[in-house]
Amino acid sequence: MLQQRFQQLWESLQGKKLHMPHFLDGIRGINSLRVGFDYPVSVIAGENASGKSTVLFAAACAY
Repeated sequence: MLQQRFQQLWESLQGKKLHMPHFLDGIRGINSLRVGFDYPVSVIAGENASGKSTVLFAAACAY
C-alpha cells in the first residue's frame, strides 16, 4: 500500500519542474540566479558560505 502511494506521488511529479524566477536577486549576495530542479535528482554543490542553503530554503518556501 505504501509503495503504491509512493508510485502515485512519483508519477504525479514526473514532468513537473520547479523553476525559481529571479526573486532571489539581492538576497545574501545572489545575483542573476536561475535554478531548475529536474527530477528525480538534483545536486547543489559549492564552497562553504556560497549560498547552497539559501537556495534550498528559497526553494522550500516557493514550494
